[in-house]
Amino acid sequence: MAPRLYAIDLASGRTRRLASGVELRWTVSFGEYPLAVTNDWVVFDLASGDLHQIMAAPLDGSDRIEPLFSTTLEPIYLDVGSDGAIYLDQVSMPGGFGRFSKLDGLPTYEEVVNRVGFALALPGPAGRVLLTVRVAGAQRLLVFAPGVAPQPFAPTLLNEDTQYPMASIGPDHVAFLKGPPGKRTIVVASAAEGVITRQITSVDANVVEGLAGSPDGRTLYYVASRVVWALSLDGGDPRRIREGDGVAVDPKGRYLVIKVNERTGVRLVHVPLDGSPEHDIPVGGDFRIPLVDGLAPNAVGTDGRVAVRVAPVDSWFWPLGIVDPATGRVTVAR
Repeated sequence: MAPRLYAIDLASGRTRRLASGVELRWTVSFGEYPLAVTNDWVVFDLASGDLHQIMAAPLDGSDRIEPLFSTTLEPIYLDVGSDGAIYLDQVSMPGGFGRFSKLDGLPTYEEVVNRVGFALALPGPAGRVLLTVRVAGAQRLLVFAPGVAPQPFAPTLLNEDTQYPMASIGPDHVAFLKGPPGKRTIVVASAAEGVITRQITSVDANVVEGLAGSPDGRTLYYVASRVVWALSLDGGDPRRIREGDGVAVDPKGRYLVIKVNERTGVRLVHVPLDGSPEHDIPVGGDFRIPLVDGLAPNAVGTDGRVAVRVAPVDSWFWPLGIVDPATGRVTVAR
């Protein structure tokens, strides 16, 4: 289901929908949806392709909306002053992606591709990397490699949205989402050619927030409505694992690492798949795990360490951290 606007009466607890003919599109990069409220109106971003229209809807619940102005950059935050002036934050930060390697025991960064914007990456075969990139108003899964022009990952889906979350399933396949908001489906494709081999219709992909695959290719793990589920690709109904907001799989298939967002902070939980008791993974030092960040499906290394973005208490930036699950020691990758 696409995001929609609602107002809640705090006295009665009643909810009413605003601008009932409008379905929003969540495009923000920082985890917040840009909204501002006055005594009579709610001001919001209505994205259309790569254009962002700043709109106003009355709080009385009527269907009418008023266009205010348009921007070509994504607004991050919105506010309205007492004089009716509208303030918004816009940031243009073209970025890139790279890989970290271990040299003398320390992680070292190597840039692969520059200036691709915000994107979430998944390593593929032969040194290739899959990324979700916004192109001409639509989400597209592209294949990047050093020195090679990017190419669509799934050639048969050129006219459809293809996007993250995505995850490797076994050594030869990748699962990802296809379709626009409200009509999404999980599909599985060959990792080498991007040929679709399966569509998973038993899961409502519109509420899926994360995917991970077992090393043997037989189980798909997914996060939906803040719960982690397991779906056997051999057949059967989804199996509930536990509450969680992100999931990663041990490369040997023995356990999951599940990210849990709570009011007191974020926890990483080690969940064995043989039924043994789960336990928290400590995160030591002056580090916290950001609430708005997800957990990569391949975040667990062969040595058991977990890669996750961390928030140092003395820095505005969130670097990549490597967490030792035995000691909680965090090594910051630079």
